[in-house]
Amino acid sequence: MYTMKDLERITDYSRDQLRDRLGHLGPIVADDQRRGPRNALLVGDSTLALLRRMQELEAGELGPQDAATVIAGELNGNGKHRLEKARTVAYGQPEAPPAVPRWVEELLAAKDQTIAVLREENERLTAQVDRLLPLALPAPRRWWPFGRKRDGG
Repeated sequence: MYTMKDLERITDYSRDQLRDRLGHLGPIVADDQRRGPRNALLVGDSTLALLRRMQELEAGELGPQDAATVIAGELNGNGKHRLEKARTVAYGQPEAPPAVPRWVEELLAAKDQTIAVLREENERLTAQVDRLLPLALPAPRRWWPFGRKRDGG
């Protein structure tokens, strides 16, 4: 685990720059951060790897927020294995994803069935409207029961 002082020395970022970068990477590195003695922030190897990647992207003329967006995209796509590799090095075996509860699966299945029923009903009603539309009467004409209306009296 690395302290903020270690990260400052390794990455050449100032304390404020590190806080800014960790804020941009917050959702990604949240599970890799701990609090140590005297409430000091401690981060793991995967966070250090992400900060180094952010340095590379910033050297390529990207801002911190854009670099964090690129990193998030890499981790959601092909880059996820890098984070898992860093976690394996830091903590041993990576954690298995949590199992989805059965009641959630049942709710999702019921939602899919409801959507299918509503789509069928929508198609049926649309066909009925298309079939009845030519039979509709034209709009009634406006009329005045006492002849033409006079202006002013």
